[in-house]
Amino acid sequence: MPSIDSLGRFADFDCSFTNPTWFTASARFTFMVDENRPYSFSVYETFKYGSSGADFIDFECSADAIGPGGTCIETSAILRSIELKIQNPEDGPQCENADGDVAYGNKGKKSITCADLALKPHKKRARLCKNNSELTDNCPGTCQVQDCSCINIDGPFKAGRVGGEARLFTCEQLARMEEDKKRKRCEKPKYNVNCPNVCLFECKANF
Repeated sequence: MPSIDSLGRFADFDCSFTNPTWFTASARFTFMVDENRPYSFSVYETFKYGSSGADFIDFECSADAIGPGGTCIETSAILRSIELKIQNPEDGPQCENADGDVAYGNKGKKSITCADLALKPHKKRARLCKNNSELTDNCPGTCQVQDCSCINIDGPFKAGRVGGEARLFTCEQLARMEEDKKRKRCEKPKYNVNCPNVCLFECKANF
């Protein structure tokens, strides 16, 4: 059902699609009720990380007026782009870690879980991921490969020692801290590497 403004002049028709690990998209068609004609059509595409976009159909555009700046053909292109993403979710970031032990190293003689890999100091973890494709293939979120570079480490990581024991910390705990305390911790690699979505501006989620 459309939503109609208080004066009964405009009727809005909305639809949306969300893939929480990748992007959201929404479209709004506005009809001018009293003049019985389309008024506007807008499409918004918001990516989880990075730049987003919006386009608007120009209902006055003709064959010789199609071009950049939100004219008909541009909006058609963004709609097609959204359609392809809906139909092919596997094209989005695949950052889910495998369960259980992952064999790696010379002839697979070593094994580790993705959760235990996350507990390694970030430099050692990066070195292990870089030198063992089995780990990047099975623990993409923990290894923060390519499209997963803005994903927080899933689960606890080591953030120093207390009384000789490793002190474990999570990105959820960091996100809940007061802004000043969070900012100071985010200046340290052990936090901004493990929790980029909390610490790094370019990685903060748009939704």
